[in-house]
Amino acid sequence: MFIELADTLVDDFDLLDFLHVLTERCVQLLGVDAAGLLLIDEAGVPQLVAASSEFLQLESVLHTLPMRLRTDVIGALNLFGTAPGPLGPEQLRMGQALADIATVGLIQQRAIHRGEVLGEQLQAALNNQMVIEQATGLLAERLQVGVAEAFETLLAAARHRDRHLSDLARALVEGTEDLT
Repeated sequence: MFIELADTLVDDFDLLDFLHVLTERCVQLLGVDAAGLLLIDEAGVPQLVAASSEFLQLESVLHTLPMRLRTDVIGALNLFGTAPGPLGPEQLRMGQALADIATVGLIQQRAIHRGEVLGEQLQAALNNQMVIEQATGLLAERLQVGVAEAFETLLAAARHRDRHLSDLARALVEGTEDLT
């Protein structure tokens, strides 16, 4: 079961599917009636993100296992049972291991997202730099000046027109604006 969950983290990772499978495995392995995962949102409010069953009886016995990132609790794995009494030590140890796997999955998803955002930002910066260089070369040729002077002309025009340098450069390259 741990190998199945670890494989899920590698192949086409879908966070909600992963968390749902994890809650189903909790029911199968721990002998509880239902399991649910709560995550704490940006406002500090717990939100249900996955459950093995949509119907959780109010009279169920509840066991809560923390999902920790170092010392911060980011959520909880809740185990519901209709039979009164605590879970055994093996069930608690296995349940905490499953909560830890859910935490790893969440951290991985966040890292992937941050990496994608960073990659997009880097690509946008490279694209902007490229279009600024193209516009500078275009101006240098049209004005018959050096590259440094052409860049200063482009920069001054962007400031004078209260535009982003990359936006004005793109318009110049696309031919929708002319500085000559």
